[in-house]
Amino acid sequence: MAETEFDINSLKSTSNTKLEKTLESLDKDLDSLRTGRATPAMLDNIKVDNYGQNVPIANIGTVSIPDPRTILITVWDKALVMQVESAIHTSNLGVNPVVDGVKIKLPIPPLTEERRKEMTKKASEFAEKAKIAIRQIRKNYLEDLKTAQKNKLMSEDELKRETEGFDKSVKTFNDKIDAGVAKKSKEIMTI
Repeated sequence: MAETEFDINSLKSTSNTKLEKTLESLDKDLDSLRTGRATPAMLDNIKVDNYGQNVPIANIGTVSIPDPRTILITVWDKALVMQVESAIHTSNLGVNPVVDGVKIKLPIPPLTEERRKEMTKKASEFAEKAKIAIRQIRKNYLEDLKTAQKNKLMSEDELKRETEGFDKSVKTFNDKIDAGVAKKSKEIMTI
């Protein structure tokens, strides 16, 4: 291998980090899906207008779970209570907030069969989005390898070995995605 800027270990490390971040993003998306139990993660994707900036609810109030079917939000700035309530209404979370001063109570109703199916479909959509991201990471990795091989920075055998090795990593991540979605779907469908 000639003296150059191409570093296969750096390329592998960067690509693997991107794969990990894709999986973390999927986990966060799946956590935001409602399963019939109250969790603070249900509010992660809801943004509230805080004096011109859209911020997560956790940045403008305290989120607690007093019981398995209730989320309690204590908004720090009374002027933002209506914005939080409005953001929850428009979020398609399927709950009706009850406002009491600076406290907003979210009673989590049991999921209907239809809503459960919608949630599992959404979980599948999140999985497909993650798999598309992984395919793009793989494509970019292989393009970099082919460029290096074309520029005589690696042999044909090295290219093949690295491609096969990375394909194994991609398969592992795709399996993790499938397992995570299957687990979440089972959790959603369990009454």
